[in-house]
Amino acid sequence: PSSSNSTKAVVSTQSTGVFVQGALHGHIQRTPVGSPKWDHTMHFIIQDATSDKINLTVYKSYTFSPNVSLGKFDLSVQKLLKSGLGPWNKRLILTDCQSGMVNVTISFRYHGNR
Repeated sequence: PSSSNSTKAVVSTQSTGVFVQGALHGHIQRTPVGSPKWDHTMHFIIQDATSDKINLTVYKSYTFSPNVSLGKFDLSVQKLLKSGLGPWNKRLILTDCQSGMVNVTISFRYHGNR
């Protein structure tokens, strides 16, 4: 039964676009929220080229509710380096979704003492 004195709060959950989040060793970076095309650089420090994997996740962003994962990909540094010194242009097929892909350009730079 409803009362004439009751009130309802309605919160709109509008999507504000999509973004990609990259993570390695707890270091997280992300693209700006917008249309699914970015020209954005992320920098990560590789600690172990034989086991490090950069996690890339595509999210749909909402104003008043949590972001929703649209798919992810774990990028193996070792597999990249086996195919040369780069840069690499890769089409990454996302997992944990029905379908999806991300095109990325990856390059490595050496910093430090040799």
